[in-house]
Amino acid sequence: MSKPEYVEIVEKVFDKTKEKKTEEFKYIGKNIIRWDAIDKITGKAWFTADLKKLFQNAVFVYSVRTKYAHAWIKKIDVTDAAKYPGVLKVITANDIPGINDVGYVIPDQPLLAYKKVRYIGDTVALIVAESMENAKEAAELVSVEYEPLEVILDPLKIVEWGGLREKEHTLIHEERGSDVVSRYKIRTGDVKKAFEEAAVVIENEYRTPMQEHAYLEPEAALAIPQPDGGVTIYAKTQCPFDTRKAVAQVLGLPFNKVRVIVPPLGGGFGGAEDVGNEIAAKAALAALMTKRPAFLVHTREESIIGHSKRHPMIARYKHAATRDGRLLAVEAEIILDTGAYASLGPFVGWRAIVHSTGPYKVPNAKIDLAVVYTNKVYAGAFRGFGNPQVTFAVERQMDLLAEELGIDPVELRLKNILRNGDRTVHGQLLDHGVGLEEALLKAVEAINWYERRKLYSQ
Repeated sequence: MSKPEYVEIVEKVFDKTKEKKTEEFKYIGKNIIRWDAIDKITGKAWFTADLKKLFQNAVFVYSVRTKYAHAWIKKIDVTDAAKYPGVLKVITANDIPGINDVGYVIPDQPLLAYKKVRYIGDTVALIVAESMENAKEAAELVSVEYEPLEVILDPLKIVEWGGLREKEHTLIHEERGSDVVSRYKIRTGDVKKAFEEAAVVIENEYRTPMQEHAYLEPEAALAIPQPDGGVTIYAKTQCPFDTRKAVAQVLGLPFNKVRVIVPPLGGGFGGAEDVGNEIAAKAALAALMTKRPAFLVHTREESIIGHSKRHPMIARYKHAATRDGRLLAVEAEIILDTGAYASLGPFVGWRAIVHSTGPYKVPNAKIDLAVVYTNKVYAGAFRGFGNPQVTFAVERQMDLLAEELGIDPVELRLKNILRNGDRTVHGQLLDHGVGLEEALLKAVEAINWYERRKLYSQ
């Protein structure tokens, strides 16, 4: 479907519904009972890990993870582990029949590390055993010889302020020739002139940390081999079709030989997107190699080590305004730390720069953003998708501007907020549906803002 056709459809839907009252809609504005609510609150819902009750002959899969944040792998010896009682198979990268990669956007993440490890948590081998206890005990017998490399935890060792140019350093992803995953920029107006004419300039550096999703249900997958050589997988994932594609690639199978079913999820928030590919592929390998159903269930510790997080951010912001509080310009450099692997970092970076000046009219802007690798657990999707990090910086800047100008923070925002008919800093025309001013005024009224502020200022 072409863009004009899509726009035409959206506009027709809008025109047909814009005059409708809420009570005329079947679902919008109504309290809807979730179809799965009763089962979940009564404990009847079966999550992925519960399915092991159905299989008496299942095998269990455990990931052997590295304790090194950055190192070459010289040798992996699984001889003793393979002989351990109850162990059926020890799987390494050499055993993968297809492509050893589960990278979500960029093919940069081996399912099983084979040349180097890039963070404490990379998987170097899988133990497949009759019980999880057998598997964990055998994992201690896997011997890996490493050649340690420089560990880079600070994104400012990858790029530097003043253009975000890449520095000389030990590459984490030497196969890519760069540890900058993606770059984005915004250029509009005459920023230099705007700052020269500004009555007030506020400049600060901001940092936001890595954040864990902390969903209730740790990752889990059950893979069942099929008579036709394919596999059916029950997995905790938010993206079953992406998981299907990743598993088919690892197994070297056509899509029609891989089926992915998603039981009820015990939370996701974005964190169950790419890790679903990994756990499903690990379980599927074990199932096809043993020809038995294979379970992989993470402990909380494994979950925290093994799945993506919210991107940490370091940013420098500079805002310019007139004496009466009208924004003139924003200049910023933003660094997002995507950890050892890109995951959804390129898309998170793109969304972050889209929101990098907040919901305000900014006539002049110069914004640079870089997504970089470090030797940390990888970062990916998390609710807000890059927006919370930059919004924190922007809104703090607005508060400091209001303080410097002696203007109420709400009034400063109302003076600059985007409305219908405005264009965003990246050129999008907001021709309808902008309710920012209305929402802000309702919030002000709901919390009795002006009276409380007057009281607290005494």
